[in-house]
Amino acid sequence: MLEQIVGQPTGQNGYEEYLRAAEMLKNSQLWIYEQRTYGQTLPEDLSPADRDLVAHLRNKAYIDIKHEEVERFKAAIELVREGNQKPVADPRGLIKPETLLPEFAYFRNLARLFAWESYLKFSDGDGHGGTKSLLDGMRFSYKLANGTLIAALVGIACNGIELGAFEDRLSALSIDDCHQIQETVAEILAGPNPLAGAFEKEHQSALYVGDLVFKKGGLSQDQMNTMDFGPENKDAMEALKAASPADLQQWGSSYKQSMNQFFAAIQSRLRQPEHAWDGIEDDQELAIHQAERPVGAIMSGVLPSLSGVLSAQARQRTQLRLAYLHAKVLEYKWVNGKLPSSLAEAVTPEETYDVLADRPFHYSLKDRGYELFSEGSKKTGRIEVKYRPVTSGDGKEQAKPLIVFNHL
Repeated sequence: MLEQIVGQPTGQNGYEEYLRAAEMLKNSQLWIYEQRTYGQTLPEDLSPADRDLVAHLRNKAYIDIKHEEVERFKAAIELVREGNQKPVADPRGLIKPETLLPEFAYFRNLARLFAWESYLKFSDGDGHGGTKSLLDGMRFSYKLANGTLIAALVGIACNGIELGAFEDRLSALSIDDCHQIQETVAEILAGPNPLAGAFEKEHQSALYVGDLVFKKGGLSQDQMNTMDFGPENKDAMEALKAASPADLQQWGSSYKQSMNQFFAAIQSRLRQPEHAWDGIEDDQELAIHQAERPVGAIMSGVLPSLSGVLSAQARQRTQLRLAYLHAKVLEYKWVNGKLPSSLAEAVTPEETYDVLADRPFHYSLKDRGYELFSEGSKKTGRIEVKYRPVTSGDGKEQAKPLIVFNHL
């Protein structure tokens, strides 16, 4: 994958190490370890080598399978750590409609390896090392967003793996672990929002498609298949086929101007607090509606659903803030021998403010523990460190987790 995507490595882009790590998982037996972990049924048409591994793992304990899995893919984990120390950006340059993204199939498994490494270190009493593994996985996941919008969504899913494991380990954190979490999360959130780079790539890709449509004779059938213009835009597509060179030139100019204005509005929203991000859907609909008919049709097929990406990123950033706050609460408990009666006792007044909900974070003491969560937005619903989607059926949210300390 490295040669296919990068060509000549520079040694300066951490994405190159991520690709090398993904390559190690390609055609590997990692999937067997994962399926045996969860007791899933394996296919019957296994290769002899795969059958041997299944037989080898059959009677092993859960923790022994995880030890073997992490040790076998240790080199991939270390490559990701090496990449984390460098600036990270998708090396492809222009992302075209037909561009393949083969590495994303392996990135979630890389995130899982960090979670398993953390699990094993905590089981051995190495809370410092276990916490570092989760934070290294979080850093990897967050840096992925500085590529494409698909990369951003993959990174958010990867980060969910680390954050879920983090919530499971809360009551085992030492004061040193709390300090690690505070420093790393503060560093991540203080940096530039990686979605800015992802949206810039989407912008350039959208302009490229416009050039194909309005200057170079249109899209190929394969390119058309990668975008959803919908039957409601059939008349607009027919108009494009019958358009004169002068019409195409006019529409092309209008398309470029509309796209430039729209993506400038997106970048402007990203610089605002997260509670202001919900308006991006209105921005997108307005931009398409205001454009001339053929131009709006092309825009609707080219532009992805951006509101979902922004909601997912806002949720991720809120989860990171919650991880930071949990670490501050637990540090307070270690120092004072009790939980804070209010969040303001453990953090600064500014840190009690939930940027997404535009109100304070919810914190309350309960029997032998506490609750801490964000009210979120209309689109995200309530947010905790571990992602819990709204349940189907009656639409009610799942019960809030209670952080309990049995020794209190």
